[in-house]
Amino acid sequence: MEGKEPCSPALPLDENQRDLLLALLRGESVRERITKQHGMPEIVADGLNEALFDEIGDSVVECDGDEIILVEDYREDIMELLGEG
Repeated sequence: MEGKEPCSPALPLDENQRDLLLALLRGESVRERITKQHGMPEIVADGLNEALFDEIGDSVVECDGDEIILVEDYREDIMELLGEG
């Protein structure tokens, strides 16, 4: 049986970044998660975009004040990369 592979070990995402992306895919706000980790939304968004730039070639999230928003154009690509598609 052939199925989607889980998140590639070659993806430069740490566990927190993967969890944040999964939450964004579910439409959840990640503001509280970032605050609990004493993070800054802009820094977290930059880290996610940098980590996935080689795979996607563009920014996958945007920072809007203290919220991080998924760029909808890349939803399916991210789901596939994370093995959620």
